[in-house]
Amino acid sequence: MKKQIFLLFFCVLHFVVFAQENDKPNFEQVKKRVSKTFFVKPLEAKSDAYLLKKIAKTDLEIVTSYKYLGYIYDLTGNSDSARYYFTKELHFAKENFYKEEIHYQSVINFCNWGINFVDGKVIVNELTEALSDINETKFAQEKGLMYMLMGDALLKDFDYIMAEKYFDKSFSLIKGKYVKVDYYMRKAEIDISKRDYKKVKTNLLLALNSLDTKEIFTYPQLLNKLGSNSLLLGNYTEAKQFLEESLFYQNKNGFNTMSSETYLNLYRLEKKTKTKVEKQFLDKALEFDAGDISVLKSIYLEY
Repeated sequence: MKKQIFLLFFCVLHFVVFAQENDKPNFEQVKKRVSKTFFVKPLEAKSDAYLLKKIAKTDLEIVTSYKYLGYIYDLTGNSDSARYYFTKELHFAKENFYKEEIHYQSVINFCNWGINFVDGKVIVNELTEALSDINETKFAQEKGLMYMLMGDALLKDFDYIMAEKYFDKSFSLIKGKYVKVDYYMRKAEIDISKRDYKKVKTNLLLALNSLDTKEIFTYPQLLNKLGSNSLLLGNYTEAKQFLEESLFYQNKNGFNTMSSETYLNLYRLEKKTKTKVEKQFLDKALEFDAGDISVLKSIYLEY
């Protein structure tokens, strides 16, 4: 009788342990949910991203969790937390995946975020080190993306000729769904430097028409740029339409990293179209500041 009771107890215990093991979240399943959600609704992906960090065991899982948390905080305008996780991803990848795809991706993530928040010399040094002996045949995509970011860094430093050369080199290597979008956006940035605002509009519209959805970060980003450019062209009705639609999709999907600049543009629009201007848009611009020094400086200059 005792043996039967012990056997029954053992079976129940085994079943409970088995059920608990099965209830544990699976890293790949959670990652799949995050990867589908973070670029569309980053705030909704946040809890799953923290779950990834909690259940990560292998080096690959750990660096992946850092990456997604960096993405989410970047898209939602929390530059300090984005810095924390992209820096952790970069250092961890260098230690454990040096000169492998994961290392190169961590450099791309850090520099893509850091272009507006980190000293340009730091960005150029990270890219130069990663590009120094990269295997172009094996890592063509990564090399192309780093060339593109090098172009961004040079553009910030007003070296327009070299920036354009890096952009052109990058797009001969990059493959993917939004290559045309990135290409036309960079061309527009070059045109801005030349003050050719009609050409800026043409390239931004080409980028916008290359998108197949409005529910990603890039759509309100492009609208924000079009609104800013319409201000420079003196087309204030069009500027208002672009900026208000951009703000709608920012608020809808939590893409608040650009909200400060959008509110700043709306304030500038009011200055152009109204005799009496309230400071509410300017106050909002300051409230949503995500740490971009150039935007913050522009806000203070308007007060």
